[in-house]
Amino acid sequence: MPLETVIATIDGKKLTYGELESYLDALGPEKKAAALASRHDLIRQYALQKRLVDLAEKDKLDQISPYKEALELSRRIVLIEAEINYKTLHLAVTPDEQQKYYDTHKDRYTEVKLQTVYLGFTSDEVAKENPKKYRNAAQTKALAMKIRSGIKTQADFIKAVAEYSEDESSKARNGEFGVVHASDTVPSEDVKKIIFALKSGEISEPVLQQNGFYLFRADTLGLRPYADVKDDIYTELKDKASREWMDGLQKSLSVKEENQQFFNPAAAAKP
Repeated sequence: MPLETVIATIDGKKLTYGELESYLDALGPEKKAAALASRHDLIRQYALQKRLVDLAEKDKLDQISPYKEALELSRRIVLIEAEINYKTLHLAVTPDEQQKYYDTHKDRYTEVKLQTVYLGFTSDEVAKENPKKYRNAAQTKALAMKIRSGIKTQADFIKAVAEYSEDESSKARNGEFGVVHASDTVPSEDVKKIIFALKSGEISEPVLQQNGFYLFRADTLGLRPYADVKDDIYTELKDKASREWMDGLQKSLSVKEENQQFFNPAAAAKP
């Protein structure tokens, strides 16, 4: 719709689509979408807000405390956010910088496709009461070691999955655990350290987790293609540059504390 299109008349004044669009853009995407969902209500709400603002200005409330100070605070907050967004938007990250970051941080973009056998355990007390049904941690670890020693090929691993694994989800996929990236937050750093130390086709020692042991097999080990991570690198470098800009502002401030009574009121209150 052309911006000059008149969409309503409010108190005798024409409201154009462009004026309403500017108002909605200031609300942000989510609130804008919600407002446009009920356009009749939107125009009446806009008219009511305009009437109240006109009345407040007629009563000179923008010149009276605490409203005057609240308006100045709101203006300050908007300008602060605007400056941060403006600077972040205009911080340049070149393709060469992205490629260089990738080339010098390839350890972050390593990925491993895993297969797993999972064996759960219970407490010593429960295992002792029903030894035919349950195992404790020590028994489970011993079984995991026995299973590991019998695996020579990937076919052996898949057979072990079918016979022993107690994780039904991965078991249904021949033990496929999925792809883990070095930059992932899950699994834990301790577990990632173990699995990324594996060579392709190698099987880990039993890895203890809260209620069981995992045997991990590195199905394939490789490097995520640059094309898959370049957007993440761009965002990371943008964020880094923004933080450095803000840190530079902080360091450039010249602040001298003049009145120690103000800064140490508790000490000043002592007799």
